[in-house]
Amino acid sequence: MKLFSSKTRPLHLGPFPLERLRRLHAPHDQLPDAPMPVLRFERPETPQSICNAMAPFQAMMDVLRDGPVNTAGAVIPESPAERANHLKSFGYYNDASMMGVCALPQKAHLATPRRSEGTAQLAEFLRSRQTKTLAAGVDVI
Repeated sequence: MKLFSSKTRPLHLGPFPLERLRRLHAPHDQLPDAPMPVLRFERPETPQSICNAMAPFQAMMDVLRDGPVNTAGAVIPESPAERANHLKSFGYYNDASMMGVCALPQKAHLATPRRSEGTAQLAEFLRSRQTKTLAAGVDVI
């Protein structure tokens, strides 16, 4: 017996009824005063961990995130609710099981961006190999 069907749900709502959860009426602005953990994608103590295979992928994502911006801009909806729906739909398209959108307080912004140590290694690897691209359109690192 199926308790909840997602067959006719809008894509931005995802497979779970998260809209039924209670919401805060004011932004949550109390951030923990904890040190930022170091980005590390090597887990020699647990060789079965997927983190050991993620370093090149994360380095490539760092390059794409900081790389050149496409001059052909997409249409951005005026409505914040519609923008949130677009973001959530994209997350579900990328197989996220749950998505949420919230306001980000100014003190949550990092003073300097975090970088993966593998970016320089990835650039050297691509320069020294015959193949110069990891994906169509990604030619420069």
